Amino acid sequence: EPQLREAIADHLRASRGVVCEAAQVFITDGTQSSLDICMHALADVGDTMWIENPGYGGALAAARGAGLAVAGIDVDDDGMAPTAEDWLLRPPRLIYTTPSHQYPLGSVLSLRRRLALIEAARAAGAWIIEDDYDSEFRHDGAPLHAMQGLAANAPVVYLGTFSKTMFPSLRIGFVVVPASLADAFLQMREQSSARGRVAEQLALAEFLRSGQFA
Repeated sequence: EPQLREAIADHLRASRGVVCEAAQVFITDGTQSSLDICMHALADVGDTMWIENPGYGGALAAARGAGLAVAGIDVDDDGMAPTAEDWLLRPPRLIYTTPSHQYPLGSVLSLRRRLALIEAARAAGAWIIEDDYDSEFRHDGAPLHAMQGLAANAPVVYLGTFSKTMFPSLRIGFVVVPASLADAFLQMREQSSARGRVAEQLALAEFLRSGQFA
């Protein structure tokens, strides 16, 4: 629903530093649905996707379902840590990362490494899938801004969900795509499935707009 897309865009700009308009926000059934859409839209069968090692099994399953070649990238205390050899020997088309709270180890991708990953992905012609897992829950300090808003025209697709902040059965997630991809994503979504759960989407939009969610 347009009201929900607008409310999510407003919320992300204020809370996560995401640079977006409502036209760049697409509603999904949750993170797994978002991953499936992104991998089929942004890569071809046989392309390489990097995933954190250890990492989220759902992303691994989605990559394999899309026929992608998966390369595990080691994680340290500063998050995903690709090496020069990784970029040379197995250049990615997609890079899946959980920078706010690495799943399952819990490390936070450092600002230096976020910026380096964005620039290296841009140079390689790769897309970063930023799963902002658990960014809403902090034990101390403010979270770093989302990678999506750290650099102009960053090659980042941003994923979020309301399954943890609200409840899993709501089944509402979202994808924020770069402006250059918005029209293509709109066409794909219109062809792939009919809209559903209108009442829930409108209720969530009002909940966000009223300030009660924050």
